[in-house]
Amino acid sequence: MTMTTTTTTTKTTRMTTTTTTTKTSSTRKDRRGLSALDFHDHMGKVHPTKNKPIGRWTYIHIPKTAGDTFMVEAEKHMLVGSILRGNREWSLYHSDTKVPTVVFLREPTSHVLSQFLECKYDKWGKNVTYGTGFPGYLQLKDAMTGFDPWVEHFSNLLIQTKNISDTKSPSSPSPPSSMLWGSRSAYNCYDPNNMQTRYFTTTGTATKLAHFAYNVTDRIPNIQVGLTALRTMKVVGIVEYFPASLCLFEYHSGGKQFLTEECQLCNDDDGGTLQLTKSISHASHGVPPHAIQSVSNTTMEKIRNMTQIDQEFYERALQIFHEQIDEVYRESGIDLLCRRLTDPSAATQPPLSNTVNTPISDISTGEHNNNKTKFESTEVVFMTYSTSQLVLSLICFLVLILVVFGVVRGRRSSAKQQQQRQQQQSPSSPTHFSDEEKRA
Repeated sequence: MTMTTTTTTTKTTRMTTTTTTTKTSSTRKDRRGLSALDFHDHMGKVHPTKNKPIGRWTYIHIPKTAGDTFMVEAEKHMLVGSILRGNREWSLYHSDTKVPTVVFLREPTSHVLSQFLECKYDKWGKNVTYGTGFPGYLQLKDAMTGFDPWVEHFSNLLIQTKNISDTKSPSSPSPPSSMLWGSRSAYNCYDPNNMQTRYFTTTGTATKLAHFAYNVTDRIPNIQVGLTALRTMKVVGIVEYFPASLCLFEYHSGGKQFLTEECQLCNDDDGGTLQLTKSISHASHGVPPHAIQSVSNTTMEKIRNMTQIDQEFYERALQIFHEQIDEVYRESGIDLLCRRLTDPSAATQPPLSNTVNTPISDISTGEHNNNKTKFESTEVVFMTYSTSQLVLSLICFLVLILVVFGVVRGRRSSAKQQQQRQQQQSPSSPTHFSDEEKRA
C-alpha cells in the first residue's frame, strides 16, 4: 500500500509539472507553434537487420526551409537509436556543432514570400504581428494582399543600412535604432534581408535567434564567413530537391551503410523522381495556394536586391548538394536525383547501370511489422559495385576456378605418373604356389 501511494503521488506531481510547463511555453511569443518540434529529440524508426552506426545529429533550422516537414520525416530515415534535434532556430554560432549537422537551404525569392505568408496566416504570425502595422493583417481572402508594401518596407531598411555602412556618402538621418533594428523593425516576425546567410554569420549578441537584424552585418552579412561555415555541414539539403535531400541525410545518418527501398527506386511515370516523393507530408501553416510568379516585376527586383547575398549563398549550397549527391552515386551506384544521364552533369560520372535502383535489402521499417517483407528475412552486404565491376569480378572468379581446377588436375596426373614409374622400377614379387601345385 505504501509503495502504491508513493507511485501515485509521483505521477500526480509529474502531471502537474508538465501542465505548468505547457502553460508557460504557450505564453512565449518567441516560440512558433510548429517549431515546438525543435524542443524534443526525434528518434530513428528504422530497424537494421545487423549492427549499424547510430549517432546524434543537430538540425540547423532556418525558418521557412521545410524544417517542420524535415523533422517529422527524418524519423523514418534514421536507425533506431539515432537522434535528431533541432536548434530552436538559433544561429549556427549558438548551435551544437560538436555532433554532425544538417541544414536545408531554399531559393531566396520563394523563401521571402514564404516568410510573409507565415507572418500573415500562421496563428503564431497573427499573434506576434498584432498591433505592429503589419501590411495585410487579417486580410486573408487574397494571399498576396500586403506583400508589396511589406517588401517595400524591408527594401527601405536595406537602403538605410547600406547608407549607414557607407561612411563616404552618408544619407539623411536614420530613424531611431528601435525602428531600424531588432523585432520592431520586422513587425515582430521576420527580417527577410539575406536571412539564410545571416544564420551562418551572426554571433547573436542580442538574441540567439536570427529572425531579425541587429546591426549592419546582420542585414548585409559577409558571404565568405557564411560559405566557410556552410562547408562544415555534414549534409546540405535543398528544399527544391527535398526527397533527394532527405535520402541524402538517410545515407549519412546510417554511416553510408544503407538506403531504404523508397530512396532507391525511381518513378518513371512522373518524370523520374524517387518513390519517396509520394509519401512526404507537408506542413502548410494554414497558407492558401500561392505562386511566386504572381509577384510584380518591381517587387521582384526589390526582393532580388534584398537577397543578393543569399542568392550567391544558395548557388554555392546547390553546388555542395550536387557534390554530395554525386558522392552517394560513386559509393553506392544509387542516383538520388534519378537523372539516368538526362542531366549533363552526370556525363562525367560512370554510366548508370540497370542495377542502380536495385534494393539494398538489409533493413526493415518498424511501421510494417505486421506485414512480412523481404527486408525482414534478408541480410545482404551493402554493395558498392557498378555492373561493369560486377561482371569483371565474375570473370576473375571464373578464371580463378579454372586455374585452381587445372592445378589440382595437374597434380593428380603427376602423382599417377610417378606411381606408375615406381611400379616399373621395383623387382618382380616372388611367385607363391599352392600345396596342390607343389605336389604336381
